[in-house]
Amino acid sequence: RVPVLTPRLAVLPFKPLLPDAGDEVLQLGMADTLITKLSTNRHVVVRSLSAVRRFDGADQDALAAGQSLGVDLVLEGHIQRQGDRVRINARLLAVPGGATLWTDSFDAGFNDVFAMQDAIAQRVVSALSLKLDREERRRMENNYTRNIEAYQWYLQGRYHLQNATPPELAAAAEVFQRALKLDPDYALAYVGVAESYRRQAMISDADPQIVLPLAKTAALHALKIDDTLAEAYVPLGFVRFWYDWDWLGAEAAFKRGIELQPGIVDLHFGYAALLSNLDRNDEALRESQRARELEPT
Repeated sequence: RVPVLTPRLAVLPFKPLLPDAGDEVLQLGMADTLITKLSTNRHVVVRSLSAVRRFDGADQDALAAGQSLGVDLVLEGHIQRQGDRVRINARLLAVPGGATLWTDSFDAGFNDVFAMQDAIAQRVVSALSLKLDREERRRMENNYTRNIEAYQWYLQGRYHLQNATPPELAAAAEVFQRALKLDPDYALAYVGVAESYRRQAMISDADPQIVLPLAKTAALHALKIDDTLAEAYVPLGFVRFWYDWDWLGAEAAFKRGIELQPGIVDLHFGYAALLSNLDRNDEALRESQRARELEPT
């Protein structure tokens, strides 16, 4: 057990079990999925994928990464896929010191990867004695799709999205759409589409009059499927802010997302930017400070 009031956790990109048989998309995607699951709990601060991604080296020391990220705990793992089988070794370490709080191995068909992810997330929750209410548990156990092929396209889209160059963002939007063709009710894939288009408006030559309405449509579609999906309020809030100039609507989106999942840094960052533009600077500073607490790197 870890005697900290609000533990701070980093889920590092997984490493290959065999150095010459890596799968960067799967390795990063496993961490991404676990970050999403564990972030639903209000009693733990989980570093975002963008914060941990730089620690994806095969020789990366987990404790050094944890100290750099300013966390109390590090979840690290190794993964290997061979055909339709996947093997995962995972362990939870205390920072500093390196005490192992738990370690386990999982070996199953790739179709069972959702069950393995749920098991790892539950082991972390148990190790930290975290209390989940019914809604937090529902969100943690929600995989948003049962279609394993759609999930693989989703992981590919998240990989492109994190690379954050104009060609990669265009590729991300296309790949998320492939996931949606396989599962039209995949709410997280709609969020991926929305984020792909939203970011294109800022870092590429894409026409905001084209991509931002597309981002808004995708975000609203995600929320139509699941209005408790906090991630969808990020692109919705930004589009209402940047494009619609709908200050009340943008504030409502950011506040609703924060109410659902206060650990998403982009919600606080977006809300801070909106408040600053509205000359509500004391509130903006508070939101900025909260964003920095969540993401000090």
